[in-house]
Amino acid sequence: MTDPYGQHTSVLCSERTPVRDHCQVTPGLLTSTYRPAAELGKISPVGERHPQTKRMRVPMNEYPPVRKIGVQSRSLTGTMPDGNRYESSLERDFIELLQGDPDFKRYHAQPVVIDLQPSARSPLSRYVPDGLIFWKSARRPWLVEVKYRADCTGQFTSFLRKFREARRYAKERGWAFHVMTEDRIRGPRLLNVRFLSRYALLPECPVMESAILQSIRNGKTTPRSVIDSFEGTEDERAQLLTQLWRLVANDEVVVSHRQKLTMATPLSIPRCDA
Repeated sequence: MTDPYGQHTSVLCSERTPVRDHCQVTPGLLTSTYRPAAELGKISPVGERHPQTKRMRVPMNEYPPVRKIGVQSRSLTGTMPDGNRYESSLERDFIELLQGDPDFKRYHAQPVVIDLQPSARSPLSRYVPDGLIFWKSARRPWLVEVKYRADCTGQFTSFLRKFREARRYAKERGWAFHVMTEDRIRGPRLLNVRFLSRYALLPECPVMESAILQSIRNGKTTPRSVIDSFEGTEDERAQLLTQLWRLVANDEVVVSHRQKLTMATPLSIPRCDA
């Protein structure tokens, strides 16, 4: 049989069965609606993991916003599905990226006020970081500032003073302080989070997904080669690809997020399942 790529395919499952025998095609399944990354939790942002740090458990309402984010005419503001407010598109993208991290627990916007010593050059005496992140693992909580690199460069002296105080403030509490700029937020990882969000909560097809995993174990290590290893109509093969991306979105198939996902992206099985 000739597939959409114009190549002959063969079935790699144990009984060489067409796609339609693995799972009944569900009408409308391939045109799924977009789901926000808040419903996911699969992709990790850049950042090192730290050893266990002693800290108190923090209730969900421990850090209510200390500064209200209102509607602004000069920047993009809004509310994420989890209720957190943002005051720039970069902050929105960062929160979305966090919500695609399996280790992410919760995010508090505008969490604390840090008092600064006034100086002749900078009379500013208070600083409110953008967010506080808690993780499920032993990684230290992150106190974060989300800024465009150009903004940091243009106001270097003022920001350096605030960031030094924020780092000291965080260290005293067993946290880490990070400045997140667009080069750490807007990259292939964010694109992949958004792409996979539409697949993560789709219905499972255990028999078809089992066949996909077996195909990968048999040496078909890209989405294209996996799909090419099964017979079926174009619609059936499209559903097979949908189930493959669902596996990737739920970490049942491993990919690298250093590059944008394509049909040539290398696939592998988690070691515990291999």
